[in-house]
Amino acid sequence: EDQRSEWLPVLDNAQQNGYKMVRALAISDGWIGDDASHIYPYVRNGGGSVPADGGQKFNLNQFDQRFWDNLEDYLTEAESRGIVVVIETFGVSGPFGGSGSSTDFSHNYWHSSNSIGGSGNNWNNKRTARESFFNPSGSMRTIQDRLINKFLDYTSQHNNVVYQPVNEMFSYEGLDNNNARLFMNWIRDKIRQR
Repeated sequence: EDQRSEWLPVLDNAQQNGYKMVRALAISDGWIGDDASHIYPYVRNGGGSVPADGGQKFNLNQFDQRFWDNLEDYLTEAESRGIVVVIETFGVSGPFGGSGSSTDFSHNYWHSSNSIGGSGNNWNNKRTARESFFNPSGSMRTIQDRLINKFLDYTSQHNNVVYQPVNEMFSYEGLDNNNARLFMNWIRDKIRQR
C-alpha cells in the first residue's frame, strides 16, 4: 500500500495555508488500526492473528523496511517544501492513555499477545503497561534501544526535524516521575549523540 496518501495531504494543506510546521507520531505507542495492510515499524511474520485487524503478529526483532522508506520520503518531501516536522518518538496516549485503569491491549503491538520477539509484556491494565514500558531499566529497553537507533538513522539526516521524546509523559497516573524523567533523558541523550 502506498503510504504517501496518509501524509501528502497534510503537507499539501500546510503549504497551501502557509504553515511551516507539522507534527508526526513516528514510532508510535504501538497502536494497531483496523487495516491489516497498514505499514508499521516491524514486519508481520509472527504467525497467529492480531485481533485488531486480523493480520499476523508483529516480529519485534525484524524491521519492516517499507515503514522506514516511507518515513524517509515524508521527511524529504517536507524538507523540500521548507516544512519542519515535529516528531514524537513515544507516546503515552492511545492504549496507555486515559484515566481508566483497564484497557484492551488487542490494539497494541508491544503486548506479547500481538507480537513475538518481545519481552513477554502481558499487561492487564494501563498502569502496569506504563510502569513497564517507560521503566529506564525495564525489559523493553533492548527493543526500545534498537528502535530508537533505527529511528535516528533516518531522522538525524534531516535538518527539518524537531524531536519530542515522549508526549504527555507526566499527564497520566502509573508513572514514577523520576523514571519518566530518566526515560525522556535517555532518549534526549541519544538524540544529542547524533
